[in-house]
Amino acid sequence: MLADRNAGMRISQLADKYRISTTTVERRLHDAIHARLALTVDAYRESQNALLDETAAQIQRNMDAADEMVRLGITHENAGWVDRGLNQRAKAIDAIVRLAERRARLNGLDAPIQVTQTVTMVQGGVDAELERLTNALGMGPIPTEAPVNGTVPA
Repeated sequence: MLADRNAGMRISQLADKYRISTTTVERRLHDAIHARLALTVDAYRESQNALLDETAAQIQRNMDAADEMVRLGITHENAGWVDRGLNQRAKAIDAIVRLAERRARLNGLDAPIQVTQTVTMVQGGVDAELERLTNALGMGPIPTEAPVNGTVPA
């Protein structure tokens, strides 16, 4: 059906050809397109994850080499090797962090989360307790209206 549509057939022609309603044709075309897009996105994500895996392995090899450079620098008392090794290790750690961030974005782990919040207002419970406390402190009753221009209604 999708091939026929791509070849230029109208929705009504497809409905006649497949003996289904135009609404069904539209729904099936929509589903077919989304299935292809999902496969394309999944394939892209899979190839990018493989690339990230290869990159992570290379970064690990660089980090191992940096550790060896530090070890040799300490053994041979060469501060320059130690310094270079530590700098390369710091760069490798930075690369690992950036790689992890990229992987999280690629796989949708950093997507916004929708939060539903419900607020329940209780009449009497909190107000009654505040009234009791203000009376106990000798402050008198709580005004029922908000102050206007710094004055409280009597």
